[in-house]
Amino acid sequence: MTMSRLAALIAIASCSGAPSPSPTPPIAAPTCRAQVCHGEGDCDAIILQRWAWNGTTCVFLEDSGCRSAGPDCDRLYDSQASCAAATRTCTP
Repeated sequence: MTMSRLAALIAIASCSGAPSPSPTPPIAAPTCRAQVCHGEGDCDAIILQRWAWNGTTCVFLEDSGCRSAGPDCDRLYDSQASCAAATRTCTP
């Protein structure tokens, strides 16, 4: 096979319409707004013992109630280290 024929076959193969792999989506940056979660109800049980970002730093939340309430309750952190790692790019 001549070089020009090989070059033509490569050019045809590259235009075959085969899907190119999609790029890896970027990792979403953490939201740097303060997280909102608190205990709600007249129960004495401690229901909340997690770490949260307050917009400036990671803080330990401990609250009592019958249930936790707030839009970020399912996004709190298990440790100060995991909170700090997730919010390391946030600046107060």
